[in-house]
Amino acid sequence: MKYNILFSNATKTSSWGGGEKWMLHAAKNVENTGHHCFFICRKNSIFQQKVQAEELPCTTIPFCNSIDIWSVLQIYRIIRQNNIHIIICSTNLDIKLAGLAGRMAGIPVISRQGLALISNKFKYKILIKYFTDSIITNTFSIKQQYESYPWFPKNHIQVIYNGVNIHPPLFPEKTIRQLRENYHIQPDEKIILSCGRLNHQKGFSFLIEAAKLAAQSQQKWKFIILGEGNQRKLLETQIHNNRLSNIILAGHQEETGKFYQMADIFVLSSLFEGTPNVILEAMTYRLPVIATAVNGVKEIIEHGKNGYIIPAQNAPAIYQQLKQILSDTTTLNQLKEAGYETVKIKFSWERFTSEFNDYLWNVINNYEKNHHKDS
Repeated sequence: MKYNILFSNATKTSSWGGGEKWMLHAAKNVENTGHHCFFICRKNSIFQQKVQAEELPCTTIPFCNSIDIWSVLQIYRIIRQNNIHIIICSTNLDIKLAGLAGRMAGIPVISRQGLALISNKFKYKILIKYFTDSIITNTFSIKQQYESYPWFPKNHIQVIYNGVNIHPPLFPEKTIRQLRENYHIQPDEKIILSCGRLNHQKGFSFLIEAAKLAAQSQQKWKFIILGEGNQRKLLETQIHNNRLSNIILAGHQEETGKFYQMADIFVLSSLFEGTPNVILEAMTYRLPVIATAVNGVKEIIEHGKNGYIIPAQNAPAIYQQLKQILSDTTTLNQLKEAGYETVKIKFSWERFTSEFNDYLWNVINNYEKNHHKDS
């Protein structure tokens, strides 16, 4: 059976990260199997722009606060008008508002948890038990954490690994050479790339400290960070105060693939994560990865085999691991191929779409049985 699916995303207008990417790409892939996807989000958000660019149906909702009844009624109207079969929520605010609308309409509600945003508190017991029918996550570490809560419903959470395009677009060498020139990168300089929102979670201050160590040791390295966020000025000040010329905050980029293709190695410096899409994207470009030991990273990387795992909040560890790998061409080449094989086997969109379709069918059918609906 083909379903009408409503994706609810109440993130702030300036937000664009792994959760938003997951939602858009998941929708595009299930659309290709015959389902129809609809979106609700904040007006003038980056998410709205991305959805509309894909020519998918999108309605803006105020998402003012946790008791925004007007938004609930608007969502309920959208459910009825489009004969929605299931809702997929992005944030806890989505669960509260879209979840309530789903309850009013008598359809199942899923929460997608890319980060561990639920703690062992009574308010979350109410939220999860009464406003969701299932949770989908991309890492077993989140599943294990949630299921350790004594009140957490049994068989309520499903792990489906993120999908990624295992055949990403490649750019002409002329384009890559021009990109190096644009950022004044010398032919003999190695490029260390990182991506993500410029916020506390991503730990970029530690990457800047690693760049400082590299500058002090006169390493011919150039660090590039892609992304925007509320810590930009703080990070710029850190770079300025340390007089670093070997690190660039390149801002939000539409064509991140050019940077993956140009780089020599990728570093994830995060303090916490789910399953980081940026690691998977880097591996599709056969880019070796160093990542901090946070949540889903351990489910992607086997230390020393397809990447390297280092402690979080540890600039010297970043620097030392970079120094070791960048001086060993044989290891670099082995990591490139091993990383690509990992994403091809475990994280393709084809695998995700098949598992996700089965999951939707199970959630909807179980809901109908439990509520005595006719299938």
